[in-house]
Amino acid sequence: MKSIQFFLVTILSIALLQSCGYGEGNHTINQSNLFQLTIPDWVKEEKLGDDVVCSYANRYRNFYIVVVKANKDIPFDTFNTRSIHRIHAGLDSSVVSSTFKENAYFNEVYGKMGQEAEKIYYSQKVINGNKNYYQVAIWTRGLNRKLKYKPTIDTIMASFKEI
Repeated sequence: MKSIQFFLVTILSIALLQSCGYGEGNHTINQSNLFQLTIPDWVKEEKLGDDVVCSYANRYRNFYIVVVKANKDIPFDTFNTRSIHRIHAGLDSSVVSSTFKENAYFNEVYGKMGQEAEKIYYSQKVINGNKNYYQVAIWTRGLNRKLKYKPTIDTIMASFKEI
């Protein structure tokens, strides 16, 4: 009898633990017929700013995604500079690297925010779309997480497509 109870408790425990896990796949979102973006199943929609078009997060993994849309009323280089400055302004001792490829800037910004122990790592793609400018920003805490999630970040950035 005890072996049957142990078996049932074990099976129920495994089922419960699996139901709490995250899916490891991806899905594509269509944001208001403006753009498509492929994101991991383990992020959930969450409000991360008043001026963002969409935002997703997994607070347990310290992984955040936002997309900002802007009209094309300023030069693209100015929009890129403002996008970097927006992140850079909140960080102490930040480092910026920027490259331009195929109508988009790819920026890396990292540094400490206030009294935080770990650095925050931002990956940013600033896109000169046909209709609008877009900024896709993804960030996480700590170098280990940045390295761990680099393939995921690269997949998300490469998946952006204006509709």
